[in-house]
Amino acid sequence: AWLPVKGGLKAAVADRARIKKEQEEIKAESVRRTHELERLCPTIEEHLALIQVNPYDCENRCFNVSAMARQIISRNVGLYDIGGQTWVRLEFTDRAAPNSQFQGIVRGMGAFTYTSAIGAANTIPRLRVLKTEFPE
Repeated sequence: AWLPVKGGLKAAVADRARIKKEQEEIKAESVRRTHELERLCPTIEEHLALIQVNPYDCENRCFNVSAMARQIISRNVGLYDIGGQTWVRLEFTDRAAPNSQFQGIVRGMGAFTYTSAIGAANTIPRLRVLKTEFPE
């Protein structure tokens, strides 16, 4: 059955054109982000390489990571556990740091040193998130 559209046929055509334009903009943004990722990360290493790397040697290297949140430091920054073997500092530029798990592509920004509750200095990789696969 045909249902009338509020505003008539002109409004329906305008809505359809607006939706198509929005879809094209989303696709263009996705292509732009893919090109940017390829430029920044010609090689993407698996998270096992990150577990084995010296935190000072992760700068400008890219990794595919799956991590669990351990402590949220600020809206966009958190400490995450990778495979129960190492902690990393993840910095999110376009979203809040997820309070559970994270999966995506990250780029090393150097090392980050913090003091634990018992007073020990810990140095871990500092990573910037380039692409989030989960959560979306």
